[in-house]
This record gives sequence, C-alpha cells and structure tokens, in this order.
Amino acid sequence: MKHPFGWSYPPGCSGPPDDDYPCEVCGNHPDDCTCPECPECGEQGNPTCYVQDGHLSHIKLPIMCLRDLLIEVEGDDVKEGGDDARARRIARRLYKGTKCGISFSPTERGIQVSGYCEGWDGECEAYELTFPFTAEAFWNATADADNDGCFAWNQSHGCESCWPEGHGDGEFGCWPINPECLVCHGNGVVL
Repeated sequence: MKHPFGWSYPPGCSGPPDDDYPCEVCGNHPDDCTCPECPECGEQGNPTCYVQDGHLSHIKLPIMCLRDLLIEVEGDDVKEGGDDARARRIARRLYKGTKCGISFSPTERGIQVSGYCEGWDGECEAYELTFPFTAEAFWNATADADNDGCFAWNQSHGCESCWPEGHGDGEFGCWPINPECLVCHGNGVVL
C-alpha cells in the first residue's frame, strides 16, 4: 500500500523480503544447494551449466526424483499416474533390459535395486541410492545388481550334465553351471 511518506508494509513486516531465493536448479536454499560445481565456470546451481531440455551445457543435472530417473531410463516421462506409474515403468524397463532381470523399488528418500535369479530362494544384495544421485551412480548400481543375479544363476542352475562326475550338492540341491557343458551350452536350466 502506498503511504504519503513512501511504502508501508503490513504489520510484522519490517521491509522487503530477503534476497536469498531458492536455487533455480535443485530448489534448495543457496546454503544447502546439492548441485555439482561446474567444471568450467566454478559456479554451483547456475541453470545454464546443466543439461536442460536435451540441450547439452557444461554438466548433467543429478537425478532428483522418479521423474528424472524415468527420463534417464526411457528418455520420456509418463503423462498420467504420477510416481506410481513412473516406478512401474522403471521397474519393467530394468527387469527386461538386464541379463538376469533386476528388482527395482522406490524408497522413502530414493530407490533400491537388487539382483534377481529365477528359481533361486536366496536374496541378492540391495543397492540403495538416496536422491539426489548421478546417472553414473544409478547405472553402476544397476550393473552391480544384474551381476549379482547372474552370479546367483551361474552358481545354482547347472543342468544334470554340467558335472557328470558330481559336483557335490549345491544350494537347494543345485550345482553351478559348467560353461563348457555340451548339453546346456553353459546356459544352465530353469529350476
């Protein structure tokens, strides 16, 4: 409201608001910005230093939420269904797009991936990532989880001809795959 002697502020307000606006990239207070430092200009949280709308700038933004992760995994976002639909699409893509299939689930503050082995009652290690994280950290965790699932398969799905001389009883009566087996050709069998 304009006062004859200048502007007047509402009761309890002594002046204009502080100039500390949230970071334009991560949305945090400038003191709590989680954006990586730009290797070219040294700034943190400068929107022109990051990949935006497919245009390459200096560095890539961290993955801050399931929407960002879905765009990393599929290159697109869902139009309807929110985070539940995003989680289902990410889980399906990761299961189908890995050698042994991996398990994906969102957590309260991030995501979890773990290896999967059909017919095996054991559990593979879970890899948890807390938002924000880099695409590289995500793909490394995905590769590690898939390797765990493949290792479990190779240790438990040998066919009856893999070790004709006997290999002892493996877990749950199974035995490792013989990569030189002439019957299953080193692929093993589904239990």
